[in-house]
Amino acid sequence: ESNIQRTTCLGPPNKNVDLSFYKNFSPSWLTSGFLGEAAKIQFRFEMFNAFNTTQFRGDVLQTNFYNGTVTCGANPCSATNNTITSAGVTGDYGVSGRTKQAREIQYALKLYF
Repeated sequence: ESNIQRTTCLGPPNKNVDLSFYKNFSPSWLTSGFLGEAAKIQFRFEMFNAFNTTQFRGDVLQTNFYNGTVTCGANPCSATNNTITSAGVTGDYGVSGRTKQAREIQYALKLYF
């Protein structure tokens, strides 16, 4: 088994969209009370990973070799010659078995005074 450095294999890019909507209310029963004219209530609606796009984790890739042989063509592998042409690897090499967190939705009421 070979010791592969982190970031050797790059996974698919993250496609994450976060959304936030809010609405401010200044009801008369709130502004006429002891909190004053500046008092308001804010309703918030927030979504993280709003479109629920699957984000595969590149930090948990399978990197187990059968025999540890990796070739990058005729020349030795290096930072400039980094296209792997053959490798003795297991069937799940480079496959991410885990994902990042799915969509998360939260609501909130905020009081400003």
